[in-house]
Amino acid sequence: MLRLAISCLGMMLLVLAGGLSGEGTERDVITITTVYDNNAFIEGLTPSWGFSCMVQGLEKTILFDTGADGDILLANMEQLGLDP
Repeated sequence: MLRLAISCLGMMLLVLAGGLSGEGTERDVITITTVYDNNAFIEGLTPSWGFSCMVQGLEKTILFDTGADGDILLANMEQLGLDP
């Protein structure tokens, strides 16, 4: 399931960066921050079943998926300094 989520995320980023239309440049910078996952790789984040990441660096900031628990999502976003 995680592979499917990553594949969908990759395709979304490719389209948003103009990769399919040729409009993107090599200088486009995209930051992907994992907010919610089964593993807490950053101290202070709460792990739980599900996946969520914040995609920043294009015209819009995108919250990709939200995991399975909204309270954990919001707490992790606060811990990371991300504005919901």
